[in-house]
Amino acid sequence: MALTKIVKFPEFAIEFKISQVAFRLFNIDIHYYALLIVIGIIVAIILCKISKENFYIKFDSVIEAIILGLIAGVIGARAYFVFFNFQYYARKRYIANI
Repeated sequence: MALTKIVKFPEFAIEFKISQVAFRLFNIDIHYYALLIVIGIIVAIILCKISKENFYIKFDSVIEAIILGLIAGVIGARAYFVFFNFQYYARKRYIANI
């Protein structure tokens, strides 16, 4: 199911239909925001690898920090979502929906 958004510029009488899905991989929709997050992580790793000597940091420490940051980010994002949609999860009465 390809989700689309309509972007309008009424002053110029221009209208675009933009798909939220960048592409499909093994029957899974890959959205543009997910693609941008992955590109950002890869660029951050490359920049850390290039500039690690300037800050006297081992690259293994950088990779460990990135892995821990990703895990904490996923858990934090889910907790944020559940916290601000608590009424939905409070009605379900079981932890599997969280």
